[in-house]
Amino acid sequence: MARPKLKHTVQMCTVARAAILLGIKIPQLRRRLESGAFLPPTLIDENGTRYFGGDWLAGARLALELEKDPEAWLALIELQPETRLKGDGP
Repeated sequence: MARPKLKHTVQMCTVARAAILLGIKIPQLRRRLESGAFLPPTLIDENGTRYFGGDWLAGARLALELEKDPEAWLALIELQPETRLKGDGP
């Protein structure tokens, strides 16, 4: 197994570190990636090592929070009225 490249790990983290930062286990992270519950990694190098950036981690944290409390999704939409479709109300 190839070691992660230092130039990538300075700004991004690998699967193991991303799982720790999200508070989930590595297999859970892999399943969520495969199922599409999380967006694809920020970068996949030539060896297949997956790297996750700060924006990706923020999105994954949001997905986990919304999974815990689906009604939070409605509150999020209310905070961002520009995301509504035309004819969706005021």
